[in-house]
Amino acid sequence: MKNGNFKRQLSEVRREMKSGEIAKALDGVEALLARWPGSAALHILRAELIQLSNEQSPSLETARQSLEHAREYDESSVEACTELAHFQFSVEDDPAGADKSFAAAIDIATRQLTTALVGRAAALTELGRSEEAFDCLARAQWVRSAKARFQVEPAARDDLLDRFESLLSCR
Repeated sequence: MKNGNFKRQLSEVRREMKSGEIAKALDGVEALLARWPGSAALHILRAELIQLSNEQSPSLETARQSLEHAREYDESSVEACTELAHFQFSVEDDPAGADKSFAAAIDIATRQLTTALVGRAAALTELGRSEEAFDCLARAQWVRSAKARFQVEPAARDDLLDRFESLLSCR
């Protein structure tokens, strides 16, 4: 792989992958990982390329390790958890492990989505768009309540209810 910046090298790897040059793309990812070993995205891409490869080396165990590294390097990565879950389910035939990994991905995604919805509601309130803000808060509450295992701390619940009440009084 030619010297250059991360983005350009990653684009080159993706072009090779799209054109079916899996071994070449995998070599490119390995070179990138040598320079950026803590990149969760590179570890996920490496695992994907290993699974697409017709070669015996690196092994599927190496793909699994890459997915585990991705989770370690970015604990808030929905993609890392989801990819690991698909690997567990499809490659390892481990539905119990896949269930745990999918559940972790759902928990992370739920937290991220509710945080974004509540944040957007605050911004919309400042813009005087209380109807849209209310919709965001209602959606956040629905997402929170739809996930039975998702526990909302009392302070967060109270904050959400206070926001609902203030928006209702604006209607």
